[in-house]
Order: sequence, then structure tokens, then C-alpha cells
Amino acid sequence: MLLTDLPDAVCFVSVLASCSHTGSPAAARQFFVSAAMDYQIQPSKQHYCCVIDSLARSGYAIEARELLSSMPYSVSSKDAAILLGAVPYSGNSFVRLP
Repeated sequence: MLLTDLPDAVCFVSVLASCSHTGSPAAARQFFVSAAMDYQIQPSKQHYCCVIDSLARSGYAIEARELLSSMPYSVSSKDAAILLGAVPYSGNSFVRLP
């Protein structure tokens, strides 16, 4: 196994997933931007979905929906289901899917 000093795309997926589960959407956004700007890591669909999940779980359903709509990947039913899971946290009884 090759060890490097720089994080790779998989490391950022782990970090973003942990931000989602700890309720840290601001940190998730910062790490998402840092991956692209500081480490030249092209954000994958997994990266986007982790940030969307972090926003949704923290009650930012509208922001999560906007990010889902703007990501450069096709939206699947699994991706849209992240928003449905946000309903109990957002206070909204309805979240419009993209």
C-alpha cells in the first residue's frame, strides 16, 4: 500500500460522511470546497450526496434541494430519497424534489 501525505477522494468521502452524521453542515461545505480548491480533487457524485445529506439532516432542506438540482450528475431516485429523509428535521411537511 502506498502512503501519501495528501488526502484523496476516498478520504474526503469519509470526512463528509462524518460531517453528515455529526450534524456539521458548515464543516461539510468547507471540506467540499477544500477538496476541490486545495487538493484539486474533482467532486464526485458521492461527495455531493454527502454534503446534501449533511444539509438535509441539519434542517437545511431547501439548500440541500438546490445543491441536488445543481450538481453536474444525473439525479437518481436514491439521491432524491436523501431529501425525503430531511422532512422530519426541516420542519417542512413537504419537500419538493427536483
